Amino acid sequence: MPLIPPSSDQALWFCVKTQPRRERNAYKTLLTLPQVESFLPLVRYPRQTNKGKRVTSEAIFPGYLFCRFAPVLACRSVQYSQGVAYIIKRGEALVSISQSLIDEIRLLAPDGVLDLEPRPLMPGERVRLIQGIFSGTEAEIISLAPSAERVKVLLEILGREQEIVLPMDSIERMFENPLSGQ
Repeated sequence: MPLIPPSSDQALWFCVKTQPRRERNAYKTLLTLPQVESFLPLVRYPRQTNKGKRVTSEAIFPGYLFCRFAPVLACRSVQYSQGVAYIIKRGEALVSISQSLIDEIRLLAPDGVLDLEPRPLMPGERVRLIQGIFSGTEAEIISLAPSAERVKVLLEILGREQEIVLPMDSIERMFENPLSGQ
């Protein structure tokens, strides 16, 4: 990855580190800047919540987005935009990202969104209970009964492990980003 001096007038792609969980805020702010093109690739997947199934989307690269700009014209505007922590640098030089890398990400995520289908739950997988008196508690799947839409989990209650059978819609997978498990 080539190092680019801040005085360069060539528009190139750069990786921008955002403030924690502020990727969308930074992206929206960067879209308003003239001479700056922004790209925030997202992943969209179904998720079980205590209010039922819903579709969730989050950054494919949590805490990062991409911007194309000429450093001499827009580096300060990007750096001090709302939600931006810093532009990735090595010393004083900016680290550029190749156009081909951006193109590959765009091929994977048309319109900036990668849609994922959920993989089936498996015995041994850790889940979080989202309904009932044990809501928020972690458990391990022991067995599944898909036809009855039930799951048997191993739950620690008062220092003892206990098997409990629950409806499938009362649990959720425990992961931050679905791409990290693949």
